[in-house]
Amino acid sequence: MIEDPGVDAVLALNCPTAVASGTEAAQALIEALGKRRDPALITSWVGDGAAEAARRMFRAHGIPSYATPGQAVRAFMYLVNYRRSQELLMQTPPSVPEEFTPDTEAARTLIARALGEGRPWLNEPEAKALLAAYGVPAVATRIAQTPGEAATIAEEIGAPVALKILSRDITHKSDLGGVALGLLGPGAVRDAASAMLERIRAARPEARIEGFSVQPMVHRPGAYELIAGMIDDVQFGPVILFGQGGTAVEVIADQALGLPPLNMRLAAEIITRTRIYKQLKGYRGVQPANLEAIALTLIRIAQMVIEHPEIAELDVNPLLADAEGVVALDARIKLAEPRGEGADRLAIRPYPKGLEEEVALDGGQRFLVRPIRPEDEPALQAIFAHLTPEQVRMRFFVSLRPSRTQWRPASPRSITTGRWGWS
Repeated sequence: MIEDPGVDAVLALNCPTAVASGTEAAQALIEALGKRRDPALITSWVGDGAAEAARRMFRAHGIPSYATPGQAVRAFMYLVNYRRSQELLMQTPPSVPEEFTPDTEAARTLIARALGEGRPWLNEPEAKALLAAYGVPAVATRIAQTPGEAATIAEEIGAPVALKILSRDITHKSDLGGVALGLLGPGAVRDAASAMLERIRAARPEARIEGFSVQPMVHRPGAYELIAGMIDDVQFGPVILFGQGGTAVEVIADQALGLPPLNMRLAAEIITRTRIYKQLKGYRGVQPANLEAIALTLIRIAQMVIEHPEIAELDVNPLLADAEGVVALDARIKLAEPRGEGADRLAIRPYPKGLEEEVALDGGQRFLVRPIRPEDEPALQAIFAHLTPEQVRMRFFVSLRPSRTQWRPASPRSITTGRWGWS
């Protein structure tokens, strides 16, 4: 196993017996390993007094030893997770695949109106309008005050519709029978709305009913039901949530968390930490979902949360995803007076966009001066590959010696020309 390049670690187990020596087994293992440290060797000599001599031998040779196999496996997984985190930190995040300019003014107006009316929860159309302001696709939703108005809207839509109760006091509508799907025709919508109203009033007589939301049914066979949202943690501030959605979201409990701000690399990493990720990649003739669109949705939600600290809770469920992209079918957004400015409540400082500045030269040329971003790394490498040591000194006012681990010649010819690049 030590000679196999496909093996990352070897766990050696030993149980004391009357016919074999645990110390001899430890010595044989030490001799077999020699001075090699790759792959990692982890040992577990079980027992108390009988294994103490072997453990001392392992400690003397720098070989980790654990009392139980479970502790040994857990220790190796710490190494695996640490290595994964280090690789993630060293990767160059790609740029956002498509530029988008959010309608921050429309979002700010919508939030201010709700807070001015003393409403902590946005209704469904308002929540979807806020998502739309940040480029998150959402199914069009219209409001009806009465069952008759709901029937009229359904007739105008002219297709199967979804009918939902509209109440600021009811957050989980389906739990109370406040959702009806696939209704065809104004008569069916009117009857369903009347029955829904009676059910809700019987179950929650104190709830304030504002009417109904009516939206066309989205027919996307094979689409996955996901959840994307945000919770405001006391210690870490806003935390982005992603996972498998639907009405059984709490039972399935397939969720991953991440800290904003996000880029495509970080958003993709959150997605890969869920169980549903394997399905999203496609299987047995099923087309993979548009992972780029899902990641971009998480980025936009994170940006919305950063720019509007009044958002205390956000829940997009279900977020349908397939090969064509994503669309939000339902959304809940809770507002509250902010605990601080947008950037102040974040665990990770976002990109300082306020430091960007456009500079005009005398000749009429205009340049954008901005802070360096992680995705600038390839461009910086290309620049340094064509700089001479003198040019480097003039840029940094100090001579930089290429070290064995940080620098390498860009090409054999660069040894004579003095051009260096990052290794």
